[in-house]
Amino acid sequence: MVQNTKELYEKMLTTSNLCGKFELVDKTIFWDLFDGYDIQISIEPPATLFSIGRKLFWKITDMVTHWHPEQEDIYDEVCKIGLKGNVLVIRKNLFFTSTIYMGKEELCPYSSKKRWSWGRIYYLKAK
Repeated sequence: MVQNTKELYEKMLTTSNLCGKFELVDKTIFWDLFDGYDIQISIEPPATLFSIGRKLFWKITDMVTHWHPEQEDIYDEVCKIGLKGNVLVIRKNLFFTSTIYMGKEELCPYSSKKRWSWGRIYYLKAK
């Protein structure tokens, strides 16, 4: 289990097949993993934060979702989202946003082509 953001960053540096570019600024990891999206990760006990925003223009982003994983789970979630070939699927509508899948694309029960009658699906693949 990683104790803080710096330890998570160092562990990410040593993880093979982890996609994207990331940097540690103060106590936040900024991860450029998906085209057009910003990811921020922070572990500062007692809270953890994983947020994903859609880049609009310049430095303005539209928050897609965020969650607060348990400290012992955050590295596993980084791997589920960021290893080559893995996907993150988020469902967002007027009332809620939820992460409905993260992991290997071949095991994903959702199609990138599926349209939902209510809301929007974000199907993001690590390359």
